[in-house]
Amino acid sequence: MSRYPPKPADRPANPRRRKKKAVPKSHLYDRPPLPKKGSQSAKIIHTAVGDALTAWEFLEMEYAGVFDILMGVKTPSHASHRAYGAVMVSSTRREMLAAAAEAFFSVFPDTNAEKETAAVIKLHEKLAPRRNDIAHGIVQAFSARLAHVPSAKETWCLFPAYTTTKAVHIGKEGHFPFEPKYALTAQEIRKFAAYFRATRPAVAGLTETLRKLQKKPPSTPITTVL
Repeated sequence: MSRYPPKPADRPANPRRRKKKAVPKSHLYDRPPLPKKGSQSAKIIHTAVGDALTAWEFLEMEYAGVFDILMGVKTPSHASHRAYGAVMVSSTRREMLAAAAEAFFSVFPDTNAEKETAAVIKLHEKLAPRRNDIAHGIVQAFSARLAHVPSAKETWCLFPAYTTTKAVHIGKEGHFPFEPKYALTAQEIRKFAAYFRATRPAVAGLTETLRKLQKKPPSTPITTVL
C-alpha cells in the first residue's frame, strides 16, 4: 500500500519533474555545426587541406601495417601493402581488416588483442567520413553557399562539391541551391588533421601487439588448402 494519497486525475504534472529531452552528445569525429563565418583567405584552407590529407595517408600506412600482420606476413611485404592500397573504398578496407582479424585470432587467440583490433578498426570507421569531407570538398567564398552578412568582409570555407550528393541538400525556394551539410574553416580542418595524427600511435601499438602474438606457437595447426 502506498504511503502517499492518490494523485487527483485532473491535477497538472509538476513541470519540475518533466523529463528533459536527451541531447545527443557531440564526438570528436562528428561534423561541426555550420559556422557563422569562414576563414580569412582561401589559401590557408588549401594549406590545411593538404596537411589533413597528408596526416590521413600516414595513418592509412599504419593500417596497412596492421593488415600485413593479420595476413601472416612476418617481414615487410610490398604484396600485402599493394593489396590494401588497391582497394579505394574505405569501408571495404575495414571489411578486409575484420576478415583477416577473424582468421588471425582463430590461430592466435587473445581476447584483449582482439578487442584492441576491433577498437582500432572502429576508429577508422569514425574518422574516414571526415577525411572524405576534406578530400571531396571545394574552397569557396562563404557568401557563395551560405548567407553573407552585409558589409562584412568576405570569408572562405571548404564546402562539399555540388556533385557530392550525400553532402548537399536540394535548395528550397528562396534558399541557396545545393545547400551544404558541412562548411569547414581552416581551424576545423586542422583539428581533424590533429585527430588523424593522434590516432597513429594506437594503430602502431596494435601492430606491435599482433607481432608479439605472431611469434607465439599457434594454438591450432595452420593448414593450406590446395
